[in-house]
Amino acid sequence: MKKKDGKRTHMIPLARVQPVTVALMILLLVLAASVACAGAAELSEAGGRESAPPMGIGAPVSMDGGPAFSKEMTRASAPQSSDQIAIDVDRLIIQNVSMRLAVNSISDTIDTISSLATELGGFVVSSYVRGNGSDEYGFVSFRIPVQQTDIVRSRLRDTAVRIEEESTQSTDVTEEYVDIQGRLSNLKRTEEQYLLLFDKAKSVEDMLRIQRELSTVRSQIEQTTGRMQYLERTSAMALISVDLRLATSSDPLVPAGWSFQETVKDALRSVSLFGQWLAGAIIWVIIYSPIWGALLIATYFASRWIRRRTRNSS
Repeated sequence: MKKKDGKRTHMIPLARVQPVTVALMILLLVLAASVACAGAAELSEAGGRESAPPMGIGAPVSMDGGPAFSKEMTRASAPQSSDQIAIDVDRLIIQNVSMRLAVNSISDTIDTISSLATELGGFVVSSYVRGNGSDEYGFVSFRIPVQQTDIVRSRLRDTAVRIEEESTQSTDVTEEYVDIQGRLSNLKRTEEQYLLLFDKAKSVEDMLRIQRELSTVRSQIEQTTGRMQYLERTSAMALISVDLRLATSSDPLVPAGWSFQETVKDALRSVSLFGQWLAGAIIWVIIYSPIWGALLIATYFASRWIRRRTRNSS
Protein backbone atom coordinates (compact mmCIF):
# COMPACT_ATOMS: atom_id res chain seq x y z
CA MET A 1 0.00 0.00 0.00
CA LYS A 2 1.35 3.42 -0.99
CA LYS A 3 0.17 6.88 -0.11
CA LYS A 4 -0.27 9.34 -3.02
CA ASP A 5 -1.79 12.88 -2.76
CA GLY A 6 -3.11 12.07 0.69
CA LYS A 7 -4.94 8.92 -0.52
CA ARG A 8 -4.12 5.29 -0.06
CA THR A 9 -3.62 3.12 -3.15
CA HIS A 10 -3.83 -0.67 -3.04
CA MET A 11 -1.30 -2.50 -5.27
CA ILE A 12 -2.28 -5.95 -6.64
CA PRO A 13 0.61 -8.36 -6.64
CA LEU A 14 1.94 -9.28 -10.15
CA ALA A 15 1.71 -12.94 -9.34
CA ARG A 16 -2.10 -12.69 -9.01
CA VAL A 17 -2.57 -10.60 -12.19
CA GLN A 18 -0.81 -12.90 -14.71
CA PRO A 19 -3.04 -16.02 -14.28
CA VAL A 20 -6.21 -13.92 -14.70
CA THR A 21 -4.88 -12.32 -17.91
CA VAL A 22 -3.92 -15.69 -19.40
CA ALA A 23 -7.37 -17.09 -18.63
CA LEU A 24 -9.11 -14.15 -20.32
CA MET A 25 -6.94 -14.52 -23.43
CA ILE A 26 -7.71 -18.25 -23.68
CA LEU A 27 -11.45 -17.54 -23.34
CA LEU A 28 -11.33 -14.92 -26.15
CA LEU A 29 -9.47 -17.34 -28.44
CA VAL A 30 -12.09 -20.06 -27.85
CA LEU A 31 -14.95 -17.65 -28.64
CA ALA A 32 -13.23 -16.44 -31.82
CA ALA A 33 -12.71 -20.01 -33.02
CA SER A 34 -16.39 -20.88 -32.37
CA VAL A 35 -17.60 -17.86 -34.38
CA ALA A 36 -15.29 -18.73 -37.30
CA CYS A 37 -16.55 -22.33 -37.39
CA ALA A 38 -20.19 -21.22 -37.35
CA GLY A 39 -19.62 -18.76 -40.22
CA ALA A 40 -17.90 -21.41 -42.32
CA ALA A 41 -20.81 -23.82 -41.77
CA GLU A 42 -23.38 -21.20 -42.88
CA LEU A 43 -21.39 -20.39 -46.02
CA SER A 44 -21.10 -24.08 -46.88
CA GLU A 45 -24.86 -24.61 -46.41
CA ALA A 46 -25.72 -21.53 -48.53
CA GLY A 47 -23.42 -22.67 -51.30
CA GLY A 48 -25.10 -26.09 -51.29
CA ARG A 49 -28.53 -24.48 -51.60
CA GLU A 50 -27.42 -22.29 -54.55
CA SER A 51 -25.89 -25.21 -56.45
CA ALA A 52 -28.97 -27.42 -56.01
CA PRO A 53 -31.40 -27.33 -58.94
CA PRO A 54 -34.69 -25.48 -58.26
CA MET A 55 -37.95 -27.32 -57.86
CA GLY A 56 -39.67 -27.35 -61.25
CA ILE A 57 -39.32 -28.72 -64.70
CA GLY A 58 -35.95 -30.26 -65.32
CA ALA A 59 -35.02 -30.21 -61.57
CA PRO A 60 -36.48 -33.29 -59.74
CA VAL A 61 -36.54 -33.27 -55.94
CA SER A 62 -36.58 -35.88 -53.23
CA MET A 63 -39.55 -36.76 -51.09
CA ASP A 64 -38.51 -34.38 -48.29
CA GLY A 65 -38.02 -31.42 -50.67
CA GLY A 66 -34.21 -31.76 -50.98
CA PRO A 67 -32.07 -32.81 -53.97
CA ALA A 68 -33.01 -36.24 -55.25
CA PHE A 69 -30.06 -37.17 -57.47
CA SER A 70 -26.42 -37.84 -57.03
CA LYS A 71 -23.82 -35.67 -58.71
CA GLU A 72 -23.90 -37.84 -61.81
CA MET A 73 -27.71 -37.54 -62.13
CA THR A 74 -27.62 -33.80 -61.47
CA ARG A 75 -25.14 -33.33 -64.29
CA ALA A 76 -27.34 -35.43 -66.57
CA SER A 77 -30.40 -33.30 -65.79
CA ALA A 78 -28.69 -30.05 -66.72
CA PRO A 79 -30.18 -28.72 -70.01
CA GLN A 80 -27.97 -28.74 -73.01
CA SER A 81 -28.00 -26.13 -75.74
CA SER A 82 -28.64 -27.03 -79.36
CA ASP A 83 -24.92 -26.52 -80.07
CA GLN A 84 -24.05 -29.33 -77.61
CA ILE A 85 -26.45 -31.81 -79.27
CA ALA A 86 -25.28 -33.43 -82.45
CA ILE A 87 -28.27 -33.29 -84.81
CA ASP A 88 -28.07 -34.09 -88.50
CA VAL A 89 -30.85 -32.08 -90.17
CA ASP A 90 -31.15 -31.14 -93.84
CA ARG A 91 -32.19 -27.62 -94.78
CA LEU A 92 -35.90 -27.06 -94.13
CA ILE A 93 -37.33 -24.39 -96.43
CA ILE A 94 -41.00 -23.44 -96.67
CA GLN A 95 -41.99 -22.38 -100.22
CA ASN A 96 -45.08 -20.29 -101.07
CA VAL A 97 -45.89 -19.52 -104.72
CA SER A 98 -48.50 -16.92 -105.77
CA MET A 99 -49.79 -16.51 -109.32
CA ARG A 100 -52.46 -14.37 -111.00
CA LEU A 101 -53.68 -15.80 -114.28
CA ALA A 102 -56.08 -14.67 -117.00
CA VAL A 103 -57.99 -17.68 -118.36
CA ASN A 104 -60.86 -18.41 -120.72
CA SER A 105 -62.98 -20.33 -118.18
CA ILE A 106 -62.55 -20.06 -114.44
CA SER A 107 -64.52 -23.21 -113.54
CA ASP A 108 -62.69 -25.37 -116.06
CA THR A 109 -59.33 -24.01 -114.93
CA ILE A 110 -60.07 -24.84 -111.27
CA ASP A 111 -61.01 -28.39 -112.27
CA THR A 112 -57.78 -28.70 -114.25
CA ILE A 113 -55.68 -27.44 -111.32
CA SER A 114 -57.41 -29.82 -108.89
CA SER A 115 -56.65 -32.78 -111.16
CA LEU A 116 -53.05 -31.61 -111.53
CA ALA A 117 -52.57 -31.39 -107.76
CA THR A 118 -53.93 -34.92 -107.24
CA GLU A 119 -51.83 -36.28 -110.12
CA LEU A 120 -48.60 -34.96 -108.57
CA GLY A 121 -49.34 -36.26 -105.07
CA GLY A 122 -50.82 -33.08 -103.60
CA PHE A 123 -54.23 -31.88 -102.48
CA VAL A 124 -56.46 -28.81 -102.78
CA VAL A 125 -56.60 -26.60 -99.69
CA SER A 126 -59.42 -24.26 -100.77
CA SER A 127 -61.16 -22.96 -103.90
CA TYR A 128 -64.12 -20.78 -104.88
CA VAL A 129 -65.78 -19.03 -107.84
CA ARG A 130 -67.65 -15.72 -107.40
CA GLY A 131 -69.37 -13.13 -109.57
CA ASN A 132 -71.22 -13.37 -112.88
CA GLY A 133 -70.37 -12.48 -116.44
CA SER A 134 -67.39 -10.21 -116.83
CA ASP A 135 -67.18 -9.80 -113.04
CA GLU A 136 -66.56 -13.51 -112.46
CA TYR A 137 -63.35 -14.43 -110.65
CA GLY A 138 -61.96 -17.41 -108.77
CA PHE A 139 -59.25 -18.63 -106.41
CA VAL A 140 -57.62 -21.98 -105.71
CA SER A 141 -54.82 -22.95 -103.33
CA PHE A 142 -53.21 -26.37 -103.14
CA ARG A 143 -50.17 -28.16 -101.77
CA ILE A 144 -47.79 -30.36 -103.73
CA PRO A 145 -44.44 -32.02 -102.96
CA VAL A 146 -41.77 -29.36 -103.08
CA GLN A 147 -39.90 -31.32 -105.78
CA GLN A 148 -42.86 -30.80 -108.15
CA THR A 149 -42.98 -27.00 -107.84
CA ASP A 150 -41.26 -26.22 -111.13
CA ILE A 151 -43.45 -28.71 -113.01
CA VAL A 152 -46.65 -27.18 -111.61
CA ARG A 153 -45.59 -23.64 -112.44
CA SER A 154 -44.83 -24.66 -116.02
CA ARG A 155 -48.20 -26.42 -116.38
CA LEU A 156 -50.05 -23.40 -114.97
CA ARG A 157 -48.33 -21.09 -117.45
CA ASP A 158 -49.49 -23.33 -120.29
CA THR A 159 -53.08 -23.26 -118.98
CA ALA A 160 -53.33 -19.46 -118.79
CA VAL A 161 -54.01 -17.06 -121.65
CA ARG A 162 -51.61 -14.62 -119.98
CA ILE A 163 -49.75 -14.35 -116.67
CA GLU A 164 -50.54 -11.13 -114.83
CA GLU A 165 -48.37 -11.74 -111.74
CA GLU A 166 -46.09 -14.43 -110.31
CA SER A 167 -44.04 -14.47 -107.10
CA THR A 168 -42.21 -16.97 -104.88
CA GLN A 169 -41.44 -16.66 -101.18
CA SER A 170 -39.05 -19.01 -99.33
CA THR A 171 -38.56 -19.18 -95.55
CA ASP A 172 -35.66 -21.11 -93.98
CA VAL A 173 -36.82 -22.77 -90.72
CA THR A 174 -33.80 -25.02 -90.18
CA GLU A 175 -32.53 -23.10 -87.15
CA GLU A 176 -35.93 -23.16 -85.47
CA TYR A 177 -36.26 -26.89 -86.15
CA VAL A 178 -32.86 -27.67 -84.61
CA ASP A 179 -33.66 -25.60 -81.50
CA ILE A 180 -36.99 -27.38 -81.07
CA GLN A 181 -35.37 -30.78 -81.52
CA GLY A 182 -32.80 -29.98 -78.81
CA ARG A 183 -35.57 -28.76 -76.48
CA LEU A 184 -37.51 -31.98 -77.09
CA SER A 185 -34.46 -34.08 -76.21
CA ASN A 186 -34.05 -32.24 -72.89
CA LEU A 187 -37.75 -32.61 -72.08
CA LYS A 188 -37.64 -36.36 -72.69
CA ARG A 189 -34.64 -36.74 -70.35
CA THR A 190 -36.51 -34.75 -67.72
CA GLU A 191 -39.53 -37.02 -68.16
CA GLU A 192 -37.38 -40.12 -67.58
CA GLN A 193 -35.97 -38.65 -64.36
CA TYR A 194 -39.46 -37.83 -63.05
CA LEU A 195 -40.50 -41.42 -63.80
CA LEU A 196 -37.57 -42.69 -61.72
CA LEU A 197 -38.62 -40.42 -58.87
CA PHE A 198 -42.22 -41.60 -59.17
CA ASP A 199 -41.13 -45.22 -58.75
CA LYS A 200 -39.21 -44.25 -55.60
CA ALA A 201 -42.05 -42.21 -54.07
CA LYS A 202 -43.01 -43.32 -50.53
CA SER A 203 -46.20 -41.32 -49.98
CA VAL A 204 -49.31 -40.33 -51.91
CA GLU A 205 -48.46 -36.62 -51.53
CA ASP A 206 -45.07 -37.13 -53.14
CA MET A 207 -46.61 -39.14 -55.96
CA LEU A 208 -49.19 -36.41 -56.66
CA ARG A 209 -46.52 -33.70 -56.65
CA ILE A 210 -44.35 -35.64 -59.12
CA GLN A 211 -47.39 -36.45 -61.25
CA ARG A 212 -48.20 -32.72 -61.61
CA GLU A 213 -44.68 -31.92 -62.74
CA LEU A 214 -44.72 -34.94 -65.08
CA SER A 215 -47.98 -33.78 -66.67
CA THR A 216 -46.48 -30.34 -67.32
CA VAL A 217 -43.41 -31.86 -68.98
CA ARG A 218 -45.53 -34.18 -71.14
CA SER A 219 -47.71 -31.26 -72.24
CA GLN A 220 -44.60 -29.39 -73.35
CA ILE A 221 -43.39 -32.50 -75.18
CA GLU A 222 -46.67 -32.71 -77.10
CA GLN A 223 -46.52 -29.02 -78.07
CA THR A 224 -42.90 -29.31 -79.16
CA THR A 225 -43.57 -32.46 -81.16
CA GLY A 226 -46.56 -30.81 -82.88
CA ARG A 227 -44.47 -27.82 -83.90
CA MET A 228 -41.75 -30.09 -85.32
CA GLN A 229 -44.31 -32.06 -87.35
CA TYR A 230 -45.82 -28.84 -88.68
CA LEU A 231 -42.41 -27.59 -89.85
CA GLU A 232 -41.68 -30.95 -91.46
CA ARG A 233 -44.99 -31.06 -93.35
CA THR A 234 -44.97 -27.45 -94.52
CA SER A 235 -41.37 -27.69 -95.73
CA ALA A 236 -42.10 -30.93 -97.60
CA MET A 237 -45.23 -29.56 -99.36
CA ALA A 238 -45.12 -26.24 -101.23
CA LEU A 239 -48.22 -24.02 -101.11
CA ILE A 240 -49.45 -22.72 -104.50
CA SER A 241 -52.05 -19.91 -104.52
CA VAL A 242 -53.67 -18.94 -107.84
CA ASP A 243 -56.00 -16.00 -108.55
CA LEU A 244 -58.07 -16.42 -111.69
CA ARG A 245 -59.60 -13.71 -113.91
CA LEU A 246 -61.36 -13.91 -117.26
CA ALA A 247 -59.13 -13.03 -120.20
CA THR A 248 -62.04 -11.58 -122.24
CA SER A 249 -65.47 -10.29 -121.33
CA SER A 250 -68.27 -12.76 -121.86
CA ASP A 251 -71.00 -10.09 -122.04
CA PRO A 252 -72.83 -9.83 -125.45
CA LEU A 253 -72.47 -6.74 -127.63
CA VAL A 254 -76.17 -5.94 -127.25
CA PRO A 255 -77.49 -6.63 -123.73
CA ALA A 256 -79.98 -9.47 -123.60
CA GLY A 257 -83.64 -8.38 -123.41
CA TRP A 258 -83.27 -5.09 -125.39
CA SER A 259 -86.46 -4.09 -127.29
CA PHE A 260 -87.25 -1.13 -129.58
CA GLN A 261 -90.81 -0.91 -128.31
CA GLU A 262 -89.72 -0.89 -124.68
CA THR A 263 -87.19 1.84 -125.45
CA VAL A 264 -89.92 4.03 -127.07
CA LYS A 265 -92.18 3.43 -124.10
CA ASP A 266 -89.39 4.41 -121.69
CA ALA A 267 -88.85 7.66 -123.67
CA LEU A 268 -92.56 8.47 -123.61
CA ARG A 269 -92.71 7.77 -119.92
CA SER A 270 -89.82 10.18 -119.43
CA VAL A 271 -91.62 12.93 -121.43
CA SER A 272 -94.76 12.32 -119.42
CA LEU A 273 -92.89 12.60 -116.16
CA PHE A 274 -91.26 15.88 -117.31
CA GLY A 275 -94.70 17.29 -118.27
CA GLN A 276 -96.09 16.29 -114.88
CA TRP A 277 -93.20 18.00 -113.15
CA LEU A 278 -93.60 21.19 -115.23
CA ALA A 279 -97.38 21.34 -114.61
CA GLY A 280 -96.81 20.85 -110.91
CA ALA A 281 -94.28 23.68 -110.82
CA ILE A 282 -96.73 26.07 -112.57
CA ILE A 283 -99.46 25.16 -110.11
CA TRP A 284 -97.18 25.90 -107.17
CA VAL A 285 -96.22 29.29 -108.62
CA ILE A 286 -99.89 30.25 -109.16
CA ILE A 287 -100.91 29.21 -105.66
CA TYR A 288 -98.05 31.18 -104.09
CA SER A 289 -98.55 34.23 -106.39
CA PRO A 290 -100.04 36.48 -103.67
CA ILE A 291 -96.95 36.01 -101.59
CA TRP A 292 -94.54 36.43 -104.51
CA GLY A 293 -96.58 39.48 -105.78
CA ALA A 294 -96.55 41.21 -102.38
CA LEU A 295 -92.79 40.71 -102.09
CA LEU A 296 -92.20 42.07 -105.61
CA ILE A 297 -94.40 45.18 -105.02
CA ALA A 298 -92.67 45.90 -101.69
CA THR A 299 -89.25 45.55 -103.34
CA TYR A 300 -90.26 47.91 -106.19
CA PHE A 301 -91.49 50.72 -103.90
CA ALA A 302 -88.50 50.33 -101.58
CA SER A 303 -86.05 50.71 -104.48
CA ARG A 304 -87.89 53.87 -105.78
CA TRP A 305 -87.84 55.42 -102.31
CA ILE A 306 -84.09 54.77 -101.97
CA ARG A 307 -83.37 56.33 -105.38
CA ARG A 308 -85.48 59.45 -104.53
CA ARG A 309 -83.62 59.94 -101.27
CA THR A 310 -80.34 59.62 -103.11
CA ARG A 311 -81.27 62.37 -105.62
CA ASN A 312 -82.48 64.77 -102.88
CA SER A 313 -79.32 64.34 -100.87
CA SER A 314 -77.14 65.07 -103.91
